[in-house]
Amino acid sequence: MGEELTIGKFEITSKDIKNFLNKADITSNKLLSELDLTKDKKISEDNFVELVDLIENSKEIQAMIKGTNTLGQREPSGAYESDISSFAEQFANYSCAQMAGVDSVFAGKDNRWCGVFTDYVLKNSGHYDEAANWYKKLGNKWNPEAIYNAANKAGAVVSASEVRPGDLIVMNWENDNEYDHVGLVVSVNENSVTVMEGNNGNYTRKTEYPINGNVAFLRTR
Repeated sequence: MGEELTIGKFEITSKDIKNFLNKADITSNKLLSELDLTKDKKISEDNFVELVDLIENSKEIQAMIKGTNTLGQREPSGAYESDISSFAEQFANYSCAQMAGVDSVFAGKDNRWCGVFTDYVLKNSGHYDEAANWYKKLGNKWNPEAIYNAANKAGAVVSASEVRPGDLIVMNWENDNEYDHVGLVVSVNENSVTVMEGNNGNYTRKTEYPINGNVAFLRTR
């Protein structure tokens, strides 16, 4: 450790890192101070490891890598949203028994398999590595109320004005203190959202719901 690091034929220098930050319009005082980028020098293995760790844990840099510099603002539909929506929609009008043919986890879940369906989509649409930590920690707790409570505890409940494809919607049909149903938002309209959901008449269905009412929206990443 501590030796100069060469990746393939390319050496990474402090100048390279500064150019990267400048092009991305990123100001990272922590990076500049910790890696001492005041001189054009090669990056040591130790510093490269620190750099990778910083990038992985920097929301600012991750947003740049994913093609947006509008942190905290509503993002336009992108690869995540289109991929996850198209994956969910391919199962429209499947019964629970048919979904069990796709994944045996659905077997015997007829009475509360809306959560099983959203879990299946998020885990198998190619973007589960991007899922929020609160969702990954749910395990097999597919009850809509448990899903809402986990998101609420993690601060992942978003307003109707912030909802975007890939979010979850939970619904309080009984108008009581408990959420009864969960679905996946696949598109956002002016006053409504289009949702792919399981266990609607024992089928997966594509349904439009008003954006306001006894519902809540949960950010999944």
